Amino acid sequence: MQTGKVRDIIAGAVARELADGLLRQRFELELDNLCTCLVLPKKDPAGQLLQFVQRYIEHVPDFLDAIHKACENTDSWAYVAPFLNIAEDLFLMPPPQLAAEEGLQILMDEAYLAQRLFEEVNDRHLAYVGVALLPLDMTRANIIVHHLVGDGLANQLDLLVQNTVARLLDRELLLRRATSLANAAPRAADLPCLSRNQQIDIRLGSSLGI
Repeated sequence: MQTGKVRDIIAGAVARELADGLLRQRFELELDNLCTCLVLPKKDPAGQLLQFVQRYIEHVPDFLDAIHKACENTDSWAYVAPFLNIAEDLFLMPPPQLAAEEGLQILMDEAYLAQRLFEEVNDRHLAYVGVALLPLDMTRANIIVHHLVGDGLANQLDLLVQNTVARLLDRELLLRRATSLANAAPRAADLPCLSRNQQIDIRLGSSLGI
């Protein structure tokens, strides 16, 4: 795993955002539209969104390290490793769909891809094995970031995630390894917590079913 490099990329993008403020400016321009689907704070909504996105991005290498630690020396590693490598490569080698973006904006999109990948694998793992690989529910955070990324691009990224998971997941292999996989899952206490931000929430009726 190269999560150290991922963290360096994130730190560089955060420093760049502090210098140019491009993602904050984007949020400021889109506030009227975002308010139709999100509940935002009255004080500095763009700044609050920026903080939320930064935490969301920083959770990706934390999740990678936690899952790696829990699964590396178990029989489940052969199943888990390809998904972790894909999530990591999203930061190290961004897909063509994101080539036109830079700074925290591209990392927000990459983090959305990675977090959606975790969510899809988690859901399938729960359905097949009966326990979650990640004992955390990121659905709410992912819906918020879906709106921030924008429906057009986010829907493309969702489809990319679904196709990737379908291509890599061998249901029968997973079922044969059910006991090993169940025992390998990280504990909730070992994972970082993206605490519920009472100032940013999904407006009623805006859920995307992701």
